[in-house]
Amino acid sequence: MATRSITLPAAAFYPTADVASFTAARIQVKQSSAAVPSPRYLEWIFSTVAAEYIVTEFVAPANYVGAPVVNVYYKMTTAIANEITWGCAMAAVSDNDATDMDADGFVSTGATASPTVPGTAGYMDVAAITMSTGTHDDSLVAGDHVVLTIFRDPAVPTSDADSDAEFLGIDFTYSDV
Repeated sequence: MATRSITLPAAAFYPTADVASFTAARIQVKQSSAAVPSPRYLEWIFSTVAAEYIVTEFVAPANYVGAPVVNVYYKMTTAIANEITWGCAMAAVSDNDATDMDADGFVSTGATASPTVPGTAGYMDVAAITMSTGTHDDSLVAGDHVVLTIFRDPAVPTSDADSDAEFLGIDFTYSDV
């Protein structure tokens, strides 16, 4: 077995629809402060006020076997050295499942990781969220339609980074055949 990954940049995500109970982060185009021409990229801004979410979808690759890990790429708007809590939840539907996709939900509240953020604003970090049975749809198999949500929950006691987080994208890694 080998480890493979699917890279999903910030542009592959979209806001949640139900802002009353499933608050979405906000998106912005970021421009480097270097002289023009300078790099520009999309990033989702997750605040410190309340839990915020974004979602994406993909099809599990034909060589997917298991052991999913979601690597969250992010940076912070100000320099602090505390912890942030990132989370991820998945819902998966297979061909011929007896599942109404229009009524499907996430199997659980998901899994989390609470890394110490970089001490310098703008420095990128990666938070690895290991998805285990019970934290994802454990019937996830190759060819499934997967809906994945990423969230930041500042209410978690270990999440004391008092700065907006700038989400850049993920790598969804997995074991293959």
